[in-house]
Amino acid sequence: MSTRLLITTAVLLVLLPGAAIKAEVYRWVDDQGRVHYSDKRPSQAEAEDISDDLKPVNVDESNRERTKMERLFRKKTDAELAHEQQQQQQQQLQRQKHENQCERARRALKGMQGRVVFRRADGSEEVVSEKERERRAEAFRQQIQQHCPGAANSR
Repeated sequence: MSTRLLITTAVLLVLLPGAAIKAEVYRWVDDQGRVHYSDKRPSQAEAEDISDDLKPVNVDESNRERTKMERLFRKKTDAELAHEQQQQQQQQLQRQKHENQCERARRALKGMQGRVVFRRADGSEEVVSEKERERRAEAFRQQIQQHCPGAANSR
């Protein structure tokens, strides 16, 4: 027998029994109605093999749990921290822009209350109908509603 064949046979003899091992569990009821479970088939009673119905027990899932915990509690990289800081700065700039637009729209709307005189860029008076004044005021109200927090009911 060649050495190679001998080694292959030895490896298969070591590995195959481990792959084929499966614990069998039997269930049966005795003459008095008691239910029994065993890993050996009883000779005196008819037993049902329930091995396939059982779920694995004592399964080590610690690696999966550790991976979850590492994901939750890992420290952020410098790139992630820089990205978050950039996002916060952009959000702050956006909030400031909205606040400025809100304030301008509120001042303009306040200026349109009561008698209003509109002036052109050259300083001459622009005659505007009440309907046009209301249309412009409504445009400012919409800007306020869009840019001012809590302005939905501020008419």
